[in-house]
Amino acid sequence: MSPFFKELFINRSFSFYLPATSLNALGSSLFEIAATVYVYNESNNDPKSIAFFMIVLLLPSIILPPFGGVIGDKIPKKLVITISNILIGIFALFMFLFPFTTYIYFLSFLVSSIRILSGPSRGSYIPEIVEENYILTANSRLQSGTSITTIIGMLISGLVVAKLDAVYGFLIYAICIFIASFLTILTKPSTINEEESSINTDKKNLLGNLIKGFVKLIDVKDALRVTILVGVISGVSGIINVLYLVFVTEVLGMEESFYSVLMVIEAVGLFIGSLIVKHLQNKLGYLPLLSLCTIVDGICIGLHYSIDSMFSFLFLGLLTGTVGAQISILSNSILQKTTEASSRASVFGSFQMIIGIFSIPGLFIGGLIQSNENVRILFGISGLIITLIGLYYFTKSYFNKNKINNNVDKSSISNSNG
Repeated sequence: MSPFFKELFINRSFSFYLPATSLNALGSSLFEIAATVYVYNESNNDPKSIAFFMIVLLLPSIILPPFGGVIGDKIPKKLVITISNILIGIFALFMFLFPFTTYIYFLSFLVSSIRILSGPSRGSYIPEIVEENYILTANSRLQSGTSITTIIGMLISGLVVAKLDAVYGFLIYAICIFIASFLTILTKPSTINEEESSINTDKKNLLGNLIKGFVKLIDVKDALRVTILVGVISGVSGIINVLYLVFVTEVLGMEESFYSVLMVIEAVGLFIGSLIVKHLQNKLGYLPLLSLCTIVDGICIGLHYSIDSMFSFLFLGLLTGTVGAQISILSNSILQKTTEASSRASVFGSFQMIIGIFSIPGLFIGGLIQSNENVRILFGISGLIITLIGLYYFTKSYFNKNKINNNVDKSSISNSNG
C-alpha cells in the first residue's frame, strides 16, 4: 500500500468500510428527510407529528442497546453489521412500495430497532480493523466521508421532495444500504480482536452480559464522563431537533425544501469538524476539546432566540455542524480507546441506551410547543443549558488535561479509574 493510500485509507479493510459507511450515511440522510417531510405533510403540518415520529425512532433505544451490546460481544461484529444492513434495505423497499402513514411508522420503527441493535457493533468495530494508534484518525476519516455523502444526500433529498415525491428517498436508501452490505463483507477484522471479544462471554447468562456493559461503563471514568456529557447534550437537543422544521417554515417563513439546505450546511460543518479535530485534540486534549465544542454548540443554539435572517440561521448551522462532528468523533474515540475488546460492544450498548433515555423527554417537550415565540424561547433555554454543562466540564477537564490524556492514550487503560 502506498504511503498516500495508507494515510487516506489506513489499511485494506478500512478502505472498504469507509465507503460502506459513507453510502449508509447518504441513504440515511435521504431517508430521514423524506420520512420527516412525509409525516409532516400527512399530518397537515402539525409539529407533534415530527415529535411522534422521532419518538417512534428513539423508543427502541430505551431497551435494545444493551441487547445489541451482548450480540456484538458474542457474534462477529462484521456479521451483525452486514445482516442488519440487508434487513434495513428490505424494509426501506417496503416503505417505497407501500407509502402509507401506518406502514411508514411501523417500518421506520423496525429500521430503527435494527439500527440500534447493530449500533454497538458498528461503534466498536473500528478497533478490530485498524491499529489502536489510528483510532482517532479512522473516526475522523469516517466523519469526513459520511459528511460528504450526507451533503450529496441532502441535495438529492431537496430535489426529491421538491420535484418528485418523498417516498423515492426510501428507494435510494435501500439501494445505498445494499451496496454498503457488500462492501462490509469485504472487510477483514483482526482475528486477535475477534478472539478477545469472545473471551468469557459464552459462560455468562444474558442478564450477566447486560449488566457487564453498565458495570464497565461506570468503572471506566473517562467513558462515564463522556456518557453523561453527551447524554445531557442529546436530551436538550431533542427539544430543538423537533422544532428545526417548524423554525424554518413558521418562524423564518421559508419553504419546506429549505430544511434540506440547512442539513447541507450542517453537513459541511461536519466535514470541516472532521478535518480539524485531530489537530485540536493534539493541542487541547480529548475531554477539554469535547467540553469546548459543547460550549460553542450551546452558544449557537441559544442565539436562535434572536435571529431573523437566513444568513444567520445557516451560519449557526455551519458552526453547530463543525462542533457536532468533533463531539461525535471524540466521544466515540474515547469509548473505543478506554474499553477492553471483550466488553467493548456491551459498553457501547449501555452508552447508547443512556443517550436514548436522555433524548426522549426532550422530544416530548419539543412536540408540545406550538407558538413561534415559545419556539424561540426553547432554543434560548436549550442553548443556555448546554453552554453551562460545557463550561462545567471544561473547567474540570482542562486543569486535569495531562492526567486525562494519559488515561485515554494508554493502550492498557481498559480498567482505568480516570
